[in-house]
Amino acid sequence: MPAVDWPSFFPNPELGLSMSFDSTIEQTEMDSGEYRQRPVRRGKRYLVRATFVLSGLRMAIFNGWFQHKIRDGVDAINFPSGLPVLGGDFTVAEAYVAESVYKASLIEAPNTWEVQFQLETFV
Repeated sequence: MPAVDWPSFFPNPELGLSMSFDSTIEQTEMDSGEYRQRPVRRGKRYLVRATFVLSGLRMAIFNGWFQHKIRDGVDAINFPSGLPVLGGDFTVAEAYVAESVYKASLIEAPNTWEVQFQLETFV
């Protein structure tokens, strides 16, 4: 899958665990007998909330980066040294964008923004 590196001129996001893992086993109903079960991926799937604060100019740059890199077919973001997850006992080096949207809130006038988006990772 294609991936893009997290730009060094953006602050590293604070990662918070927002949901625990789901099953890594898929069941297929058979005409007769037991369900067929098979693993669909290795490890546990976690949804992680990424949050960081940007100034007005960096917010404009982030918007362009997100629009052109994430929405145009990039499936994963590589974080250079692995980021620790608050509430979890692991770090995230690569994460997939769970939804191709982000939420930005003006937190301080005139131009300070808090940005949040969802990532999913497998541990």
